[in-house]
Amino acid sequence: KAKAAALQSRIGSPQQKQQQQFSHLPGSTGAPGEIRALREEAVLTVTTEDGQAEISAVVAAFGERVARLSNVPLIRAYPPLADTQLSNPHEIRGAIAVIARGRVPFVEKARRAQVADAVGVIFINDTDEPYVALGMDGDSDIVLPVVCVRRSDGADICEQIAKSKGVRHLCTASLSFGNSAAVSNELEEFLRNSAGAENIRVAAKKKMG
Repeated sequence: KAKAAALQSRIGSPQQKQQQQFSHLPGSTGAPGEIRALREEAVLTVTTEDGQAEISAVVAAFGERVARLSNVPLIRAYPPLADTQLSNPHEIRGAIAVIARGRVPFVEKARRAQVADAVGVIFINDTDEPYVALGMDGDSDIVLPVVCVRRSDGADICEQIAKSKGVRHLCTASLSFGNSAAVSNELEEFLRNSAGAENIRVAAKKKMG
């Protein structure tokens, strides 16, 4: 019995073992209803007056599966957690919304950005680890490209946004992932089209009740 107990302590319970199997997959745990996903890297390049920086980013488990955005303004969402309706939709429109992790599910945050006519979302993790922003049932209405960055990289992005003082072209990002540039270019054109944006906004509002 002592040997069995020692062995069990090393390998853990079946539940602990399952958690260990997913521990190397950032984004493997989350709020109830959120769905696990494997990790996919994105190419995120931030351009400021000081130059360019390539930042490690992980594609979310929901949203557009292919992206090719070039030199799009980066704008912080307010409130920063996007846990209520955004107070700066006029700034978010046509930009990539930068949103902090926490308090409400990722899908709910992204939906608010989509209602505000954002063309993409960058989530900032609350630790310095890469993380897969989790999806959940009913997230198919999210058609934006969505990624997540480490806390330290997110802090750098927010600092550069603050330095730009609202001048949109002074802090931009290019974001790409997936295999088909043609599909993502069609998405970008659709998002920039007023009729397309209106359709997205109506669909998202229906999801939010």
